[in-house]
Amino acid sequence: ISGAAGGCQAEVGSASAMAAAAAVQTFGGTPEQAGHALAISISNLLGLVCDPVAGLVEIPCVMRNAIGSGNGLISADLALAGV
Repeated sequence: ISGAAGGCQAEVGSASAMAAAAAVQTFGGTPEQAGHALAISISNLLGLVCDPVAGLVEIPCVMRNAIGSGNGLISADLALAGV
């Protein structure tokens, strides 16, 4: 439902950012690093347009969810590396 109301950026972007911060905490990072991971992750997805096929919030949303999860983990790695 959140994808239909706020678009892919609201759904995938926020989930990716939360996953990035959680991954940093899981890997033993600091709260500051978690904040950096969150910022890196959300900035990668800013401006993502919601363009569902046939008006359904299914395609390309499903693929974007997978991309968002990878983005979260990569952002966590970047933050832990000090980028």
